[in-house]
Amino acid sequence: MSSEARKQNQVIFNPKALGQSLCEMGMEVISADMQQVVSRWFHSEFDVDLFVWEDERKNIIKQQVCFCGQVVEWNIVEGIRTGFIIDEETDSEGHAESQSRVKNEPPSSTSSEVIIYDDELQGAALRQAIELLQYSDQIKADDRLILVNNFIHAPQMDKMNPKEVLKQFGKTPKGSSVSWWQKLLNFLSS
Repeated sequence: MSSEARKQNQVIFNPKALGQSLCEMGMEVISADMQQVVSRWFHSEFDVDLFVWEDERKNIIKQQVCFCGQVVEWNIVEGIRTGFIIDEETDSEGHAESQSRVKNEPPSSTSSEVIIYDDELQGAALRQAIELLQYSDQIKADDRLILVNNFIHAPQMDKMNPKEVLKQFGKTPKGSSVSWWQKLLNFLSS
């Protein structure tokens, strides 16, 4: 193996180097379900992407790490799931063909990426994603801790105590009217 290939190989499978190489590439505000959701994208030259979605109260409601063709995702509703990315290419007659994407090659102009989720959680991919996030020093320390804890503890709204749900999601942002959670709490308290 050449020294260049050895160097590339070390970086591809080194969570520390992968995490440290992530840089924020963009932020977008999306209107969804009568509220604004902020979507942030971090990218690395080593085929690593991190997507983070926050609600108006700055709660992380979804996160997704993609590396080496693998996907590790958490969201407040479904919890954690793992999977892999395939490129679905369309031939000249419009028929879809699927291929696994593990190389650092951009998809062709006639392809789209599709995530295939695993039937069972892949523990190795989850551990690698956690370690990768721990070294992502371009992410604020508080946010990084929340991202790691979401993958470790996998909080889900339907498994949370109702008071905890109200505490985390029920407060109304400044300048907004009273949330329906707060109205419900006020009604039940009276």
